[in-house]
Amino acid sequence: MNSIKIDPWSSENLTDYEHIFREFGLERFPDEMSKKLNHILFERNLVIAHRDFQKIMACIEVKKPFINITGIASSGKMHFGHKVDLDLFLFFKSKKARNYFAICDLD
Repeated sequence: MNSIKIDPWSSENLTDYEHIFREFGLERFPDEMSKKLNHILFERNLVIAHRDFQKIMACIEVKKPFINITGIASSGKMHFGHKVDLDLFLFFKSKKARNYFAICDLD
């Protein structure tokens, strides 16, 4: 089995995500959920996997609060990868999420 290196700065060319889905217990993000969310990150399939997101979707549909925790690793100045996390953070806040944001390796 080949080792695949994925980190915030680079990655090897990945064409098959199935082993990552299996390793982390992920499911493909359904098109019908992406369409209902009406956000560019979902519409453009930048969010491709989830674990139990149907529970969050149920809360969003009935406008019930839910908890969202996310974060970034400090890898220098803000970059596009950070922006994706921040955009999702703000999107979920607009959908009644109680948000918690962690920054690791902050010195």
